[in-house]
Amino acid sequence: MLPVAREAIERLAGRRPESNEMRLFFHRDGKGLAAALDQKVAGIGVKSPDNSDLLIFDASPGDENSLRELKRVVTLLDAPRPEITLNAWSVQVSAPKQEIVVETANKVRSVVYRYNQQLQEALERGWEYLTPLRRDQVNFAKYFAPYWNATSIAEQARAARTARTGIASVTKAPSRKPCSLRSRT
Repeated sequence: MLPVAREAIERLAGRRPESNEMRLFFHRDGKGLAAALDQKVAGIGVKSPDNSDLLIFDASPGDENSLRELKRVVTLLDAPRPEITLNAWSVQVSAPKQEIVVETANKVRSVVYRYNQQLQEALERGWEYLTPLRRDQVNFAKYFAPYWNATSIAEQARAARTARTGIASVTKAPSRKPCSLRSRT
């Protein structure tokens, strides 16, 4: 049978051979990960070009299951890193009269302020719900407990501030009113 026909039949049958390469999305040290995994799973070699997020597997065609298992391991190791989310609003207001611009800008500020307050309160409620759960070592997923139970940056800052000043931090920030635009003359 011709190789082209065999490949077409395999595709139609739903059996696709595993690719011998895999791109990392979060773990950017491909060379280090390749060195750690090389020959560890079913004797499959793992290499990575210098300064690359690409892993290349040296597997023979009969190693489909082992290669699939190795890719599962890599996927578990390629976990996202903690990140910071930045929400930004950009609004441009123009009108023939300055009073209209000031009035509209104040309305926009008020909407943005309410949105930010609701977002902050939702995040606080989420952490209030998760905090007791993540301390439960018996029922919480044992693989995620070390990640979730690590002290957050906010908790570290609060503890350092308390140690420095001797005053425990307030859990809620004082409410702020939206500021008004001052006209420039």
